[in-house]
Amino acid sequence: MISAIREKMGNKGLNAFIWVAVISMSGAFFLGDILKMFSDRSSWIIKVNKEKLSKPEFLHNLKLEKQKLDLIKKQYGPFLEMLVKQDGISLNPSENVVSNFIKGSVSNDVANKLNLQVNGSEAIEELVSKLPPGLVGQDGKIDVSTLVSTLGTGDLKTLEAVLIKEMRQTTVMKLLQAGIYLPKFDKKRALMDKFGKKRFSILAFDTNEIETKIKSETISPEKLKSFFKEQNSASKRYWTPESREGLVYTVPLEKLSVKVKDKAVKAYYNSNKKSYLIDPAEITVKQIKFGKNSLKASNKEGTYELYDRANNLREDLISKKVNFNDHADKKEIKIIQNKFKDISVAEAALALSKDGEISPVIESKSGDMYLLKRVSRKAPKYKELSSVEGEIKAKLVKDRLNKVFDLTMRSLSSSHKRLTDFLKKKDLTAKKISGTKDSVVSDVLKLFDIKLKNKISYYLDSAN
Repeated sequence: MISAIREKMGNKGLNAFIWVAVISMSGAFFLGDILKMFSDRSSWIIKVNKEKLSKPEFLHNLKLEKQKLDLIKKQYGPFLEMLVKQDGISLNPSENVVSNFIKGSVSNDVANKLNLQVNGSEAIEELVSKLPPGLVGQDGKIDVSTLVSTLGTGDLKTLEAVLIKEMRQTTVMKLLQAGIYLPKFDKKRALMDKFGKKRFSILAFDTNEIETKIKSETISPEKLKSFFKEQNSASKRYWTPESREGLVYTVPLEKLSVKVKDKAVKAYYNSNKKSYLIDPAEITVKQIKFGKNSLKASNKEGTYELYDRANNLREDLISKKVNFNDHADKKEIKIIQNKFKDISVAEAALALSKDGEISPVIESKSGDMYLLKRVSRKAPKYKELSSVEGEIKAKLVKDRLNKVFDLTMRSLSSSHKRLTDFLKKKDLTAKKISGTKDSVVSDVLKLFDIKLKNKISYYLDSAN
């Protein structure tokens, strides 16, 4: 692979690559030097293989490089120096701009000699896969105006050309990396390091001697106290978790007198009748359709014309100048509540209060206009109140108990006497509990919500 690249490049191309590598490693290029070299040429800063870097392009790339380095500095903070040493990153933005231009120019020259081809659609597809979600719609199309303003390019065609160029350069660099020569002695050393026999030196210490020496030293109270304070401050090494004790009174909800009247059960049933629906309402109608395809005009003018035709016919039907059946479709339509696709048509049909009633003009999703006439109605069927009365009453009792419990506990928590009288009246006995914050018992954890001694906390056990 590397031989093929060398053949395509010729000696000059290969020398150019070596020249670029040497310059990149030595860090020889700096902005001041370049400006001195090309001070007599106002249109460009540097030229490599007939490719020129203009002053505006240099300044634009310099701005982007500074932004990139600022982000790296913020991200790595105190570890930046280590990263620079490890990866050889330059923190000089001018040097990076020049280095990138030289590498890109030489890579582009190699790509031309290798005749590397990149399809425009492949470049755009690569771009779409890496763009943020906000720049690509659900249909997979790019929001061109937002993309252009974000990347600062002239248009999508310019961006496509830049992408193709960069993909060609990336391909060249990958080919070069794949063709790097690995000497035999490197392979041999790697195998020896991994699988070869090794010699080790063992350094032994007489722990008894060290231990005797340590024990012979006297630790002063001040030093001990300082160590104790230091360890507690750093890691709470010698802390013991706080422990609390308390009393728990369990109040069965039946001890709280709560009653739900039949009137409340009935009111809840009527308000939530939809929840107890067995068979939905079914309306049979006949329709007169005014199709938008029959119009000559389009858009708003067509809509107004269609509505006027439908409304004029409705007035004639109501005054009985014409017969509905003479204009209606032969087939009757059954509309089931909550199951008809066009909501506007279904709602209009269900709103008809009696047989023979004609609806106002209805506009469907498709833009067609309709007139409906109710033929018959099958009333919805609900569960009988008697069959769900127990279920409703249990729910209302639970909701009421929650409120009563909360109000009762608030009242008792503000008066020790009221609390004592309540416990005595309800014949409730206490259970002693204790533990730390590490406990998994909910009653113990509630003790740590109480800020002062002899105060109370309460909660409703939803599981019961």
